Amino acid sequence: QPRIARTIEHFASRGAMDISGFGEQLAIRLTELKFIQKISDIYELSNHQEELLNLDGIGEKTLIKLFEQIEISKQRSFRQLLSGLGIRHVGNETARDIAMHFGTMEHLLAANMAEIESIEGIGPIVAQGLYNFLHDPQNIEEIQLLAALGVNMEEKVSARNGPLAGDTIVVTGALDRWSRNEVEILIKQLGGRVTSAISKRTSYLVAGEGGGTKHTKAEEYNVEILSEADFINRLHELGWDD
Repeated sequence: QPRIARTIEHFASRGAMDISGFGEQLAIRLTELKFIQKISDIYELSNHQEELLNLDGIGEKTLIKLFEQIEISKQRSFRQLLSGLGIRHVGNETARDIAMHFGTMEHLLAANMAEIESIEGIGPIVAQGLYNFLHDPQNIEEIQLLAALGVNMEEKVSARNGPLAGDTIVVTGALDRWSRNEVEILIKQLGGRVTSAISKRTSYLVAGEGGGTKHTKAEEYNVEILSEADFINRLHELGWDD
């Protein structure tokens, strides 16, 4: 029971499905009382309203609020769902990269090991853990149940068909509009790949203030160099709406 309670608490936590009011104590209590035996049972809790109201310390207002929060959580992003499922080595950042790359649970379930390993930042251990999780019959059944109960299985902005799909981009120097982390996240969201070094495979260099050596390297490899303003213009031309 404690293991199930921890799984449920993690799924409902802020970094994952963010179900307000569903903390550790409630998770322990509901698993001990057998109302919840697996994640998908959370979305069937409202079927037990009468029994739950008979429990000490659970009032009608609290319960209605909890049911509302559970309902709202169905619309959380695909990355939050992946983060909440408790897949080994898959934290918030990795979940975001996976969701951005595959776009939907359907695409992810159909992926082979090579496709999973092709995601930047995902090594063989993480890829194997994810692949094993997604090919466990019990987990597949649970994912199907969650989908049938109305839990969102898609990332709204997916890299799969993004305007920068297929582009490998290097960013150097200081930008005015974004921090380094923000621009890298944006590029990934739009389907591009961010690398730290210029090579013949680099599509273009986005150059802010300062970034001298990469500038030289880009010229050497005949790689296109864009200023921040050029980059923003290109994004607009590709249909990006900021």
